[in-house]
Amino acid sequence: MIRTGVISDELWEVIEPALPSDKGRRGRRWRDHRQVLEAIAWRFRTGAPWRDAPTEFGPWQTLWKRHRRWSGDGTYQAIFDHVLASQDAAGKLGWLVSADSTIVRAHQHSAGAPAAGRTGAGSNDKIREPADHAIGRSWGGLTTKVHALADAGIRPVALLLSAGQAGDNPRLAPHIALYGLLSLLLLIFSILAFPPQRPSSTYSAATSRLRGRPTAAARRAG
Repeated sequence: MIRTGVISDELWEVIEPALPSDKGRRGRRWRDHRQVLEAIAWRFRTGAPWRDAPTEFGPWQTLWKRHRRWSGDGTYQAIFDHVLASQDAAGKLGWLVSADSTIVRAHQHSAGAPAAGRTGAGSNDKIREPADHAIGRSWGGLTTKVHALADAGIRPVALLLSAGQAGDNPRLAPHIALYGLLSLLLLIFSILAFPPQRPSSTYSAATSRLRGRPTAAARRAG
């Protein structure tokens, strides 16, 4: 028996618009995005190989290819930005942030990555990969450091990757810059999604009377 339901209906309503559409797509239609996301969440929660994904999720090759595609074409970043913007518009984010980092051990196959300055095979990825592939040598071997800014509710608002041996302080400035850019983008999104409403004429007249000022109708009559 597998655990599903990681993606609630409420969350799905938010992230569905950020996922690729079948419109204009040639060939087969996408396999159900929600089922694939559930499978990807299951795989990373259990740490199982892709080949061991339960058959209820569909072919493991489809799951891996979708994960690989979304990692490179910006879909995951679009999901993150969309959820962040919707939560901010709903007033659920506290923008007093804290910074921290954690180190992740690189996969054993990362030892074969091209060295800095060498691009290796061509790629269609839209997410630009750092020259060092965010992999470096530290006491734990080949590692990657994840730098995060979190709001007052311990929700991530900005993420950056660096080589494992990189210090936290040198990454703080670009992290703050990214945080400032996100704040500006979220402000623009909020203004476009929820434009301020001009007060009605009834409200203006009532306010004028309360303040002792003549209304436009009174001025015309006078």
